[in-house]
Amino acid sequence: MHAHDRKAAMHALAGIGNPGRFFAQLAAMGIAAIPHAFPDHHPFIAADLAVAGARALLMTEKDAVKCEAIADDRCWYLPVRARIDGRLVNLIEGKLRGPQAA
Repeated sequence: MHAHDRKAAMHALAGIGNPGRFFAQLAAMGIAAIPHAFPDHHPFIAADLAVAGARALLMTEKDAVKCEAIADDRCWYLPVRARIDGRLVNLIEGKLRGPQAA
């Protein structure tokens, strides 16, 4: 198998609001995958995972949960960790507490 063939065998699936961000994240990690974008909240079926020639199917953790019953050993997901800016946390806490006397 040629190097190009190995790259072509890697596919990425995303049924999220901004699939381009997921595909860009993979590319930034040095993962060359053929992108397959689906609508947000897509109800995946087995046919969606039947990608000809795919040796690996990468997806978001959110999509992996939806695909659990139909996934095979080619399916992998990327865990996502949210990072919240501390200023937002402070703003929300301030709103919840309301004005306080010093």
